[in-house]
Amino acid sequence: MSKIEALVREAESLSPSERLELAHLLLKSGESSDSLVESAWDQEIRQRILALDNGLTSSRPASEVFQAWEARLDQNS
Repeated sequence: MSKIEALVREAESLSPSERLELAHLLLKSGESSDSLVESAWDQEIRQRILALDNGLTSSRPASEVFQAWEARLDQNS
């Protein structure tokens, strides 16, 4: 049995919440993303949510957005 297979068997004995935590930690350990980029996106997301909550912007269902883009693409083809 390979080392990975042994680890998988051991992980399968964990509770669902422990498996989720393990998966999160493994994914996080493999990340090579730039922390500045991640931080900038976090700030952008917070600003967008705040603007939406304060009524400074509006939203539309994704289906409307996709329909509008399809119409624009059809006009340009």
